[in-house]
Amino acid sequence: MAAVLGFGGLTIKDNKIEINPRLPEKWQKLAFHVMLQDELYQITITKEETMICKK
Repeated sequence: MAAVLGFGGLTIKDNKIEINPRLPEKWQKLAFHVMLQDELYQITITKEETMICKK
């Protein structure tokens, strides 16, 4: 959970996912799932992009 909230920068505001990533220099990727309002989302963060996909 610390990696998701800290390095992933995950916050939920007004029932919306907000991401402000801060990946450590040596990390290439961080991926995790979030359940929000009975919907499952996959979040993938790389140095180049952040993707939020509804599953």
